[in-house]
Amino acid sequence: MIPMIYSPRHFSPPHPYYASHYLRVGSYLTRSIAVQSLPSGALDIRPFTEETERTIFINGTIALVSPTCPLNEAGEEPITLSELERLLSQHSSWQLLLPRETR
Repeated sequence: MIPMIYSPRHFSPPHPYYASHYLRVGSYLTRSIAVQSLPSGALDIRPFTEETERTIFINGTIALVSPTCPLNEAGEEPITLSELERLLSQHSSWQLLLPRETR
């Protein structure tokens, strides 16, 4: 039997999903979305239905900002998941902000 050797350089744990009661993008607000930042810089978004391994639930609101789509807390327009995906594809360099970073 050949022993398996794990090197920290070659193994990196998967990035966690962040979920919260609300996700704000620009002036849009949606409920129960989980967001994962991928190593490529892309985002994986999906409906949040339950906590699983690697899910970090944040009480309150998390936000996504882009230099071309700044955070706008003045409005609270509801947005569907498909509309959110379309909005995210129209901008780049998204950054996830946790509650203490949005103030």
